[in-house]
Amino acid sequence: MDPILTIKGRSPRRAYADHLPDLFLADRPRVFTRPEADAALRPLDLLARSVSGAILDDVFPPGVLRERRPFARFPCVMKEAPADKVRLNLRYQDTRIKLGVEDAAARGGDDQPARDHARTLLRIYSVLLRTELRDSEPTWGLCTDNDLDALTYALLDLFDPPRRDDLLRDGHLANRNSSRTLELLLGGGSWAPDRFLPYQVRAGVVWWSEGDGHRVPDTGLVLNDFDCLSAEVLSRPARLVFLFDDNGELAWDLMMIRLMLAANPGLAVVGVVSTEVVANNANRATLAACLADPLFDGLRADPRFEVFEERNIRSAIDPSFCSRQLLDMISKADAAYIKGVSYFETIQRLEVPAYYGFVVHSLDSQRCTGLGKGDGVFVRIPGHEAGFDYGKQALRDLYPGLRASFRAPTR
Repeated sequence: MDPILTIKGRSPRRAYADHLPDLFLADRPRVFTRPEADAALRPLDLLARSVSGAILDDVFPPGVLRERRPFARFPCVMKEAPADKVRLNLRYQDTRIKLGVEDAAARGGDDQPARDHARTLLRIYSVLLRTELRDSEPTWGLCTDNDLDALTYALLDLFDPPRRDDLLRDGHLANRNSSRTLELLLGGGSWAPDRFLPYQVRAGVVWWSEGDGHRVPDTGLVLNDFDCLSAEVLSRPARLVFLFDDNGELAWDLMMIRLMLAANPGLAVVGVVSTEVVANNANRATLAACLADPLFDGLRADPRFEVFEERNIRSAIDPSFCSRQLLDMISKADAAYIKGVSYFETIQRLEVPAYYGFVVHSLDSQRCTGLGKGDGVFVRIPGHEAGFDYGKQALRDLYPGLRASFRAPTR
């Protein structure tokens, strides 16, 4: 039996007889056409809400699929993944679904239906994974971890629409708690971006919505390319695209932007945030509320900072499915600043240099980086390059060459 996974500090409270890896792998070779999938889904009643293969069209818009965008999919698609990676991916979605079912049961005050609802959702998910998506290939083979997340979120939203209100509430709470801790750390003093950086990176692994009184440790970074950022972005006129990750750390990201703008009068920053409520991801509502805090009065009024809203239903923005406007904006920037380990695992080979700030946590992030759990990272990946080759070369292997290739731009 697989060990229990923990996601954002949580694991299912109940024992379940059904598990997604077993359901899927028991009938993996079978591929459904869309009509066959709809027929298989019809008897699976989801609280009187009909489910069909059409849910795949939101996760994988047919028009975008027809574009056949040339971006490599990271960390890898499932059909190219080793068997242990396929099983690990399915275990994560199994855990997310069961946590979602338990949250819905807790809100209704009745845990009894949880096992039945979990069984139904897992069977629906298994059918969708084996449904044709493109060129007679099943969905599962073309999925990355990020795509699987999006499919899980879409199903949970259909099963339990009020969950988005809870996520939004928790996001606002996380940002309020985080902002107060940030305010105490700053203490009204003067901070330079390089001094603030380790705190900003490590703010991403504090569970900000769980109580207050949190602190962010200054335990340093095992990889730190701030000197490259200083030369490339902070020492000359530059345009930076900043991809926000989670609520909670959002306040620290906004403060880093404020500090960078103060350090370089010639810098302009575009912050990219989702219009959708997805897990603990920052969204336009939580960003607007966070910016309203007096901590960010100066940033809110600074014409060199603007916000770009992107409809994103995944854990991380994916160049293979994001808007053409966002791709164009990134291509015209001098660099991208990307927060969160899920983004590091998903977005590579951008047209411009990308700076990634994250803490290594999951088994997969340890495999992608070759670093240990809890290691803090701020690393520059050159344009058109990747920081890892899944299962072959980790960031730790590639880093010396990536670092050696940096050449400070002339002013």
